[in-house]
Amino acid sequence: MAQPAFQLLLTVTLLSGLVIYTVSQRGAEKKPNFIIVLADDIGWGDLDVNQPEKHTNNTPNLNQMAQQGLRLTDYHSPASTCSPSRAAILTGRYGLRNGVTHNFAVNSVAGLPLSEVTLAQLLQQAGYYTAVIGKWHLGHNGPYSPNNRGESSLHAAAWFTLSSA
Repeated sequence: MAQPAFQLLLTVTLLSGLVIYTVSQRGAEKKPNFIIVLADDIGWGDLDVNQPEKHTNNTPNLNQMAQQGLRLTDYHSPASTCSPSRAAILTGRYGLRNGVTHNFAVNSVAGLPLSEVTLAQLLQQAGYYTAVIGKWHLGHNGPYSPNNRGESSLHAAAWFTLSSA
């Protein structure tokens, strides 16, 4: 006797969950996906999409993203060095206002001031998954690491130098 009652309870629970989920999704707007590419020392002409007449295809994935998405083509770096420009992009504030006016070394004890709210933190609050691919360069230790500043994950590049004997 307990088996049919359990199956009925399980079925009702699953159907209720499905109905609640369906109703909660009704009218919900789909959030757009977006990627911010920050590349140090890259020029406008270094991307194939900006010079299609050359037909080089050196950046096929970026070309495809540009063709399928929205391209913003007039952007100016807020600083001439790495850490201040990254901090300004993530906070929307110039270095003199966000406190980052120099580059942070790997062994730096500080980083982007903890009082600054990052774009990644705001996006996470809005339900986005965020990630940094490449170098963070805004503080490497403790509370300054990207996972403590709103980034869901960090995929850091390995930086090394090869020397010949």
